[in-house]
Amino acid sequence: HVTIAYHRTIRVELAQQLMVDAAWCGASSIQLIPAWVDINGVDRARNHAVKLAESVNADYLIMQDADTWVHGPCIPSLLATINRHRAAAVAASVALRNRGGCNVTPAHPGETYLAELAGTGIMMIDMRDVADVPRPLFLSHSSADGLRNECGEDIYFCRKLREHGKLIAVDYTLTTAHATQDVNVLDPSNAHAKRQLAETTAKAGTQGQ
Repeated sequence: HVTIAYHRTIRVELAQQLMVDAAWCGASSIQLIPAWVDINGVDRARNHAVKLAESVNADYLIMQDADTWVHGPCIPSLLATINRHRAAAVAASVALRNRGGCNVTPAHPGETYLAELAGTGIMMIDMRDVADVPRPLFLSHSSADGLRNECGEDIYFCRKLREHGKLIAVDYTLTTAHATQDVNVLDPSNAHAKRQLAETTAKAGTQGQ
C-alpha cells in the first residue's frame, strides 16, 4: 500500500483507514507492506510506486493519494471487485476537487462494474496481470507551451491497459472523501452525488458527439 504523500503529510482520516486496513489484512493472513512516495510529478511518483511493488514481488499494488480516504477499510472491497471482474486494476470513485463530478467514467453509484476511465486517487493494480504491459505505466502529456495538461497520467494508464487487452473496474460501493469536498459519493440520494452523476453523464455524452 503506497501513499502518494508530498512532504510525508497525510490526512488523519487516511491514517485511521490505514490502521483499519492493516487490521483486516492481519486477520486475513495477508502481508501488507506500507510505503511512502514523496516525489514531484504525479506520473513519476506513481511509476516509482510500481517499482517499489515490483521490488518486493507484490501481488497487488494499492496507490492512494494523501488527501483521499475511505470511511472504513478499502482493501477488502477493492480486492473482491478486482477478482470479481477479472480486471487488471480497480479504482474507487472519488469526488473531483473544486470541479464537481467524480473521477470515473461512466459513474454508477452503489455498483461495481467495468469502465473505460478511472482516476488513480485510490487504485489497486494486479501486478501479475500488468507484468506484460510495457513500462512506464504512467505518463503525463503537457501542451507545447507547457501551460495545459493535455493527458493526465490516469488517462494514459487506462488507455495503455485497454490497448493491451486489460480490463479496468470501478468500485462505487465505497464511501470515499477528498480533502475540501465533504461529499458522500456512495449515497445516490445525496443531492451533491446526484449532481455529480448528472454532470459526469452530460460530459460523457458531449465528448461522444
